[in-house]
Amino acid sequence: MGYKVVVIPTSIVYHKRGGTVSGTLMKIDPMYVFTSTKNRLNTLLKNYSIGNVIKFVPLSIIIEIFKGFLLMLNGKVQSGLASFRGVCAFVFRIHETMKKRAIVQKKRKITDDKEIQKFMTPLGEALRDIINNVKKLRNEWKRR
Repeated sequence: MGYKVVVIPTSIVYHKRGGTVSGTLMKIDPMYVFTSTKNRLNTLLKNYSIGNVIKFVPLSIIIEIFKGFLLMLNGKVQSGLASFRGVCAFVFRIHETMKKRAIVQKKRKITDDKEIQKFMTPLGEALRDIINNVKKLRNEWKRR
């Protein structure tokens, strides 16, 4: 939003895109997949300008659906379905998110999304993460 940020050097943060969730199998827990899918889409819709919403939200939905199919093809049917449910929850509750978006956008002090994008995962990295996690999952599945 463009507000001043205060740094406390002695603080410790342990969270980065599910970094506090250990292991590949935990990250494909259906509840985790559902929640992270829904929340990721909500975050994009609430925080981006309308031009980037039009550009990135449909693309992110496609990525989430792709991820769901990859999970299902690799034996994690419930996790794949959770990805689809996360997309559906986002779509069916979009009116609630739009109300929150109005509040967030009204409070924004910066108009350029480039400042926000610095804190978002780049598309290429997101796709690599999905593919690498599916490869890890496949390897773990083969070992069993």
